Amino acid sequence: TEGDGADWTGPIDLLPVSTNGIVEYTAGTFSGKLQGDLFYVALIAGQLGRIQLSGDGTSVVSQTTFADGFVFPLDVTVGSGGTIYVAEFGGSVITYLQPKTDAIGGISLGGDIAGLRDSSSGFSSWFIAGAMALLASMVFGGALTWRVARREN
Repeated sequence: TEGDGADWTGPIDLLPVSTNGIVEYTAGTFSGKLQGDLFYVALIAGQLGRIQLSGDGTSVVSQTTFADGFVFPLDVTVGSGGTIYVAEFGGSVITYLQPKTDAIGGISLGGDIAGLRDSSSGFSSWFIAGAMALLASMVFGGALTWRVARREN
């Protein structure tokens, strides 16, 4: 049932079916441009979504898919340094999106490490001591970042 009374305002947004985790981005990375935004994971859609709230937090400015391709994501959290962690039920993996910067314009040069990046797909993979790492570059607040998942074989 819906609420009633003077304090009832109703929802400010509707999220995808089976949205399981939601967190406020509180880190000051990217000059605070993401502070106060909400990040959520949608289990069925395999997405990490971003909700940009108004300054007073009472309405939604935009709702977008921030990243996708996750396998049944169940929860999301943000570290103090701005790293976003996504717990994926499928494959028993924790994927993290970590802000990367360097001295040249705040953009990471890691996208072409040893020529591993496949520019046609944006994904690379290799084996390190029995662990497979998948890397995908994506634009995150104007800086190049990496989505990294590690799985033990």
